[in-house]
Amino acid sequence: MPGHDYLVTATLEEKGGKTTLTSRLQYKSVEDRDGHVNSGMEGGMRETYDRLGEHLAAMA
Repeated sequence: MPGHDYLVTATLEEKGGKTTLTSRLQYKSVEDRDGHVNSGMEGGMRETYDRLGEHLAAMA
């Protein structure tokens, strides 16, 4: 979304042989956040993470 910047912080944590990815998005306003969420981004992010999981499993 041009003009609607946000900060993404990704954290990788290994525990018990598994790695957890936590992604935090910080928006400049509630309106920017709500606009992003309402754009359907959640489904796209889930699909991306699912594909990443499949790729990593294939590499193992």
